[in-house]
Amino acid sequence: MTEPSDQADNAPCDICDSDDLDLVYEPEGSTRGLKVYLCENCGLLQSLPRIDHSPRQPASVSAGADWGNVRYGKGFRTAANVETILHHCGLPEAPQILDVGSNRGTFLKLAAETWNDAEVTAVEPDERLWDAYSDLPHKTLHKARLENTDLPDETYDLIYSCHTIEHLPSAAHALADHVRTLKTGGWLFLEGPNVDLLGADDIVEEWFIDKHLYHFSAATLRLLAEEAGLSVFWMSRPDDLTNVALLARKDEPVSGTINGQEANRARQLVKAYCHARHENIKALTEVANFIQGEGDQTTTVWGAGRLLNSLMVHGGLDPRGLQGLIDAHLIRHQSDVGGAPLHAPEDIKDMNPDRIVVASRAFFDEIKEQANTLAPDAEVISLADLMARARSGNLKDAS
Repeated sequence: MTEPSDQADNAPCDICDSDDLDLVYEPEGSTRGLKVYLCENCGLLQSLPRIDHSPRQPASVSAGADWGNVRYGKGFRTAANVETILHHCGLPEAPQILDVGSNRGTFLKLAAETWNDAEVTAVEPDERLWDAYSDLPHKTLHKARLENTDLPDETYDLIYSCHTIEHLPSAAHALADHVRTLKTGGWLFLEGPNVDLLGADDIVEEWFIDKHLYHFSAATLRLLAEEAGLSVFWMSRPDDLTNVALLARKDEPVSGTINGQEANRARQLVKAYCHARHENIKALTEVANFIQGEGDQTTTVWGAGRLLNSLMVHGGLDPRGLQGLIDAHLIRHQSDVGGAPLHAPEDIKDMNPDRIVVASRAFFDEIKEQANTLAPDAEVISLADLMARARSGNLKDAS
């Protein structure tokens, strides 16, 4: 494997080709030896060396850089993204659609329902997932990585790329190829993780995971699309810190404009992330003790993903000591976490917990509403709130 420092000397920025890349962060527990560099010209954060794939590792619900391979997160985004496409894009009655990184097929299935006569081309290299949509009509499946797939020129009315662009060896090359395969007037929906989450005060997990080589803000994602010659018509709300998305059209070619403040903004985000994560990790032991040691009170944790793993790894939480462990989505893919069995939300009725700690950032409001219905006598509190109280020395006030 090439050492990251050597690779940085020879790898220009993927968007603007600048050689002015500055090492700003080294991820915790990277199995690929990745380091994060900032382009001082356009502000794109990118991980080097560009090892876009390696021998498949076991599924890992990890708070560290090795998180991945469970592959169930894209499905959370499908319904909202299709609604956005319907609102903004006037597709023909029988559109040609390309789904890049089809995953478990949630978009394929909803697209077939939404556009009845659509012809959908799927690109998905993971053979474990193909059976999920093997019998779907009007579908062509390319069982390969995008960069190894030969797609026809000027064919698609819509390209759907949800949380795929950050995995690819070159985001810029992928966008150029998307432009080649789009019809004139065709649309690209593009979404990835939002680097603005680095500024969240409750961040505790390692955000720069090994599977992500590019880390986009709204400004750098827009620049990527415009440098490929696409006209950006819509971008996601600034208050969505988890995802950043755009809709762009192949129309009159445009040229991107670099935001001169983006590099400094990205640098400050990384600094804020390092500080907040350090403080939150220090607080996790007290939070774990609080969850497991509150006298006769029983606690159920709802959310068995990366935040729970942070509690286990950094706080010493043993999930087997909980009243229960709930996760509506992960339970479809594994039966337990840390030796504690996973339960579906409706099982909480029989647990009758005194407290429900929600270990989810993006879905807290949704989970709280469901928890209040299923367990109306339980106190519902977020892990973020517990961490904030521990940092301020007021965790006992959460009792």
